[in-house]
Amino acid sequence: MKLGTREEITVAGGRIRVRSSEYDILAVEIEGEVYAVENLCSHAGVSMHNGRLRDFTLTCPSHLAQFDVRDGAVRREPLEGDPENVCPQRVFPVTSDGELLFAEVPDGMDWKWFD
Repeated sequence: MKLGTREEITVAGGRIRVRSSEYDILAVEIEGEVYAVENLCSHAGVSMHNGRLRDFTLTCPSHLAQFDVRDGAVRREPLEGDPENVCPQRVFPVTSDGELLFAEVPDGMDWKWFD
């Protein structure tokens, strides 16, 4: 899935949200590397693109769960709701054709957090 160019991500403040009929992905640039994560929080399905990003940790703006954008690992459970309901954030490898950046997404997405 096309994310855009590194310049577009930089101009957008180091993060860009890309959506299609099957995917909602947040791409972030940190220390010269671009990471792609599922934009919907694995805990409550809240959009993460307005969440706080500090170092490699993305914080959900709703219940403040925290995830590592490099591997999706849970760094902090949500402050409200069922902590058993949180799982790692889905991440996607990022590739480049020289100019454009792409998130490698599986064909025929077989999962959705919410319809």
